Amino acid sequence: MIAVATSNDRPNVGDATRLRDADRVRLFRAMWAYAGTSSLSGNSVMHEIDTSWNEFWTGNSVTRDIEVRDGKLVFTTMPRMSVQEGKSEVLTLVWEKMT
Repeated sequence: MIAVATSNDRPNVGDATRLRDADRVRLFRAMWAYAGTSSLSGNSVMHEIDTSWNEFWTGNSVTRDIEVRDGKLVFTTMPRMSVQEGKSEVLTLVWEKMT
């Protein structure tokens, strides 16, 4: 499995050869991504992370609660410290089948 999330206001920096450190920080804070294997257990899914955008997630596991609401699959994280903001957060991801 692979998960990639980006912010709605992710900056378009234009020419990547002219990136400044401030641009890199803005880009880092506006996304996250990881990939690995996953397994289901009851109402939870566990992701075993093989590679990630910040590397310190690599080799770790994360658990997401899952439920179906109004025909949508809803994933919710456990409370955790935000890598980008440094404060506690709970994230929710909603998948909806498009016809």
